Amino acid sequence: MAFFALVGFPAFVYGLTLSVDSLFMGKGSWLLESFTLTILLATGFMIWGCYRWDTAGYRYAPILFDRAAGKVHVFTDRTSLFSLLPLWGGGKYDIQSYDWSCTRVQVCRSRVVTKNHTQVLASLHCVVIKGPKDDTVIAQFPLGGTVSSLAVQLLLNQWEHIRRFMQHEGPLLNEGEQVYVPHGSSLLRALCWCQPLIGPERYPFTFLMLLAQLFALCFLWFTIPYGLLGWVCYHLKSKPKWPAEILSSVGRR
Repeated sequence: MAFFALVGFPAFVYGLTLSVDSLFMGKGSWLLESFTLTILLATGFMIWGCYRWDTAGYRYAPILFDRAAGKVHVFTDRTSLFSLLPLWGGGKYDIQSYDWSCTRVQVCRSRVVTKNHTQVLASLHCVVIKGPKDDTVIAQFPLGGTVSSLAVQLLLNQWEHIRRFMQHEGPLLNEGEQVYVPHGSSLLRALCWCQPLIGPERYPFTFLMLLAQLFALCFLWFTIPYGLLGWVCYHLKSKPKWPAEILSSVGRR
């Protein structure tokens, strides 16, 4: 979205300058120029929204499982897409905390229909009830991303890992696992965007991958600036903030 804003902004400024000049210098029909100016202002509003889509708010909206306090903390980004401030980075947010004993999980399915294909996806959603003996639902929120409905076991394994951790039956990370690093945080990964055999996430070498890489090299003039723009936008967004009492509870500062 920031790429579209970057490309569209010079054309918008040029068109706006011509329209204002024609309107106030009497070079054209007042009605036509007023209509053109209205369209241009609406376009500028959309460009601003595209810019803020990738630069305002927070990098992600995390869910923190606090084993020590027996709580689940949900971070929600409330930054307005079309507000003027902040020019970049995070704005409003809120944090809701729920008792782990009142947290349940369900597998939700959704159907994605394209022109020639229908795919059924599955995802985990946490459901918070009013009390251990009161099934009244007071909150719901998604947990993680989506997978094919044929791979529901992956979601169940994810929840089982969380359940074991929160109930002191398992570790935070299993042996050999590492904390996930977002794609946008790596400059090298950004510079090697869309280059199949170059960079930290390169594919195994095959003849087809070699042909794809030779083809991709012809577009380095585009892929490097585009990937770099994604990296810049990631760092313009703010890192989510947890209150000091929550960080203290989970053993962080």
